Amino acid sequence: LDVVARHAPVDLLTIIDRQLPDFDVDKARPALVIARRIHDALPADEAGASRAVRQINLAHCLAQCGDRVGADEYLQRAVSIFRTLVRTDPSGHRRGLAMALRNHSANLGDLGRRRDALEAVREAAELLRGLATEDDIHDRAHANALANLAAAQAAMGEKLAAVESMREAVAILRALRHDDGPDPDLARCTMNLGLALSESGNRVAAREPIGVAVQMLRVLSAAEPGRYEDLLATALTNYSVHLDAADTAAEAVAAAQEATAIRRRH
Repeated sequence: LDVVARHAPVDLLTIIDRQLPDFDVDKARPALVIARRIHDALPADEAGASRAVRQINLAHCLAQCGDRVGADEYLQRAVSIFRTLVRTDPSGHRRGLAMALRNHSANLGDLGRRRDALEAVREAAELLRGLATEDDIHDRAHANALANLAAAQAAMGEKLAAVESMREAVAILRALRHDDGPDPDLARCTMNLGLALSESGNRVAAREPIGVAVQMLRVLSAAEPGRYEDLLATALTNYSVHLDAADTAAEAVAAAQEATAIRRRH
């Protein structure tokens, strides 16, 4: 892949780029070379959404390689482009601006700029709220942005606000369910709702959503062990920690032992 990244035509690299996994340490360096070559090959007069999307992708690759300062530069550029586009065509580019803001927020958080991260993801969530009535895709993006907002609020000590953001995210994802099958996003958000409740001081209320998340993740893990077992182990550990009353001690021990057994398999 290293040789291909350096020497293949850009048209081929664009196809390869779409096939690369989002997170793969072994492919991070060639993925960065590919992202930079595709970005640098854009026409000089291309100042629209295509450039902004490529800047977001390049920023992601830079961050994966440890250069979060460099990533921030490209994310700022992408946000600026989408802001300009939204002024001339709001309906066509608000989602793009929200995507850029969410990515920028995550990177700002990793840089320790928590207040800036919170403001960026808050704006993203509000943009997506305005789009949420249009289709399920926007609804799901809104829910995930609210989950990001809750994490940023918690990082700033806004614990009750974080609970409310997670409640709204869970409610949206529940409304999107068309059958009784488990939804990975819903499982994650339900667990995080429990953790937000616990962080706000309501440990008793936290048990129920964490327990529900465990059940959803059991089903997901049975179907795709390699993808969901680690998350199931995390949920089981969280569940055991919140089952600390005398009448649930045995269940707490069983949950902790199951989490340990899963981790030993990896």
